[in-house]
Amino acid sequence: MPRSAAARSVATMSTGSFVIVAASLATLNLLVVFDGLVVTVALPAMAQALGTDAPATSWVITAFAVPLGGTLLLGGRLGDRVGTRPCFVGGLVLFALGLVGSGLAGTFPVLLAGRVLQGLGAGLALPNTFALASAIPAQGRRSAVFAASAVAGSSGSAGAAVVGGLLVDGLGWRSVFLVAVPVALGTAVILWRRLPAEARDPRVSLPWTSSAWFVLAAAAAVLAVSSRSSLALGVAVAALAGFVVTERRRADPLIPRGVLAQRSLRGALLGMPGQVVAYNGVVYVGLLFFQVARGLPPWLAGLAFAPVGVGAIAGSRLATLWLARRGWRSGAVAGLVVAAAALAVLGAAPDASYAAVVLPVLLVLGAALALAAVTLNVAAGLDSTDGERGAAYGVFETTTHVSSALAVAVLAVVIGAAATSGDFARGFAVEAAAAGVCGLAVALYGGSQRRSSPR
Repeated sequence: MPRSAAARSVATMSTGSFVIVAASLATLNLLVVFDGLVVTVALPAMAQALGTDAPATSWVITAFAVPLGGTLLLGGRLGDRVGTRPCFVGGLVLFALGLVGSGLAGTFPVLLAGRVLQGLGAGLALPNTFALASAIPAQGRRSAVFAASAVAGSSGSAGAAVVGGLLVDGLGWRSVFLVAVPVALGTAVILWRRLPAEARDPRVSLPWTSSAWFVLAAAAAVLAVSSRSSLALGVAVAALAGFVVTERRRADPLIPRGVLAQRSLRGALLGMPGQVVAYNGVVYVGLLFFQVARGLPPWLAGLAFAPVGVGAIAGSRLATLWLARRGWRSGAVAGLVVAAAALAVLGAAPDASYAAVVLPVLLVLGAALALAAVTLNVAAGLDSTDGERGAAYGVFETTTHVSSALAVAVLAVVIGAAATSGDFARGFAVEAAAAGVCGLAVALYGGSQRRSSPR
């Protein structure tokens, strides 16, 4: 997406404002990572309080991921049209309102409505963070923003599961939503005061029809998987066809022509679904496994899961070194293959000793998933020009979040309502297969091996 407005915004930014903005961008990434983990920890408590079963509560995750994935591209376009500041801040406010709605929900449908609002808010805010960060003219500052965001995400992975468990045990499941409200609103106020105003560009088109078709296709596909409905599958296919036809007829499509021709982006799109299935799978299946199959309280389940986040911190550092010396493709393949092997171990021995088997496997798994994620993120923009990079990352992030929704839907079906140890073993096996197949696809596909530092 065009970044002229964002470029004008950050070009005049003072050092003090830059530090605050960098911290705010990292906070948004932390909020999204934190939200995904603490909500998963709270799923059994939600199911008991609202009278639903495990497959139904998977929609608490899906109701966030579908609107997020479906509106990322449109959110970026809207930022170019009206400015990154109102979109970023407005997205955070919507996210906060969704948190309030979810935390105060008295019924399951109201909870899902709050999650949808959260997803729409994040879909509006996230692409504009990429626009702001990638438009920073100084290479050192730009790298610092992405590094701060990566550290925030890894730290969120390491601590959110434990914090979520403590919140659920101490204050109830509603607290996992309400505790983040002041953080989101405070970040919105700071950014509104610190980000300079931008000139609007009314020439930027807003392809509402394409976006509507895409969101409908994603939602219907998830419903088709979770409910095994042929009608929903037909709707998904028809909506996808409507999206393709609408895009082909537009002079200025939602996905700019030529972006998907970038070889490194296509390689990243081949690998990222495997990383997403593995990560979301181990979060969704793993945290439920510790609580349901092993009978741990939420806080202890979060503590048992924390090694994944610790491993991710080490994996992020490893990815930086790997990129500088060997390139993105071998790092992505290594991360996906090792992650597949770790998940296969968990699937083969779901009742194994935690200290002797599960703990070291989770550490390795976290490092492998971080290695794959960082290298694939770099690949997504490696062959892009400045005018295409925003669009390339928009496509990449959209694929990531739609894959996340589909992954949770599939795994909810695989686990089933009974959720026995055998069901969880099958879940881990599905994740291992997805990571392994995507790793093999990246290895066979090839692509640019230019060395690079993370975006």
